[in-house]
Order: sequence, then C-alpha cells, then structure tokens
Amino acid sequence: MNENEKIVEITHLIASNYPTIRKYFRALVSLEGLPITTTQLACLVSVKHNPQITMSALAKQMYMSNQQLTKVIDNLVHFGLIERIHDENNRRQIFVDVTAKGLKVLLDLKTEIQLKLNVALKIHFSAQEIDKILESAIFLNQCIEKVNKASKE
Repeated sequence: MNENEKIVEITHLIASNYPTIRKYFRALVSLEGLPITTTQLACLVSVKHNPQITMSALAKQMYMSNQQLTKVIDNLVHFGLIERIHDENNRRQIFVDVTAKGLKVLLDLKTEIQLKLNVALKIHFSAQEIDKILESAIFLNQCIEKVNKASKE
C-alpha cells in the first residue's frame, strides 16, 4: 500500500467509525438529571483543562464561532457547571472556569465511564487485547496532540 492509499484508508476508518465511537461514548456517559449535550460536555472538559480561558480562545479550541460557544456556555452556566469571570481591567474580556459542581459532575462521569468500560472490555477482550487497546489509545492521543501542536504554530 503506498502513502496515498494509506491516507485514503485512514480517512475511511476515521469517518466510518466516528458515528459508532460517538454512539458508544454517549452510551457510556449517562447524564440523567443533567440534560447537557456531548458538545457541552466537551466544552466543560476543555475548560477544566484550561482554567480561566477566554471565550475567544475556547471558541478557537472548540472549532466554534463565538456565537455558537456563547449558547453552549449559557447552558453550562444555567446548570451551574461553568462560571463567567469578567476581567477587571477590560470588561469586554470574559474568562470561563469550571465551578465546584462542574468538577464534581466531571469526576462522577469519569468514574461512571471507567466502571462501564471496565465491564465492557473484560467481557469482550482478553488481557493482551486490552493492553493493545491501551497502547493504541496512547499512540492515537500522541498523534492528535502532535497535530494540534502543529496547527497552533
């Protein structure tokens, strides 16, 4: 397989598996009593990893317009998961940060995902296959970080 064929195959694999991955991830994350979307959840996670990030920087990171992000943040503020912080020197500058409730929701979701994934993996895969999945996930994460770093330069 030449390089172009490999790229075509990678593209096909990502595109064809994305809906399934999203579906299974959504099934792992039960947000009962907390009607937030996966986009809102992704935003919450991004803010957790980038405390007091500006709205503009977050919009860029989330590949969203400022208007789209404002709607997402409005809902997260409504549920008490995110707070807006106005810059004292420049009132037009708005930062967002995760609240204590938001951190608890993320911790609870992480625990729930780990429990469900533990059961699912042990049912369907051997210990060696789980090791291979871990290695692959680490490698994929490194690749994504490399691409993200290059796109910021």
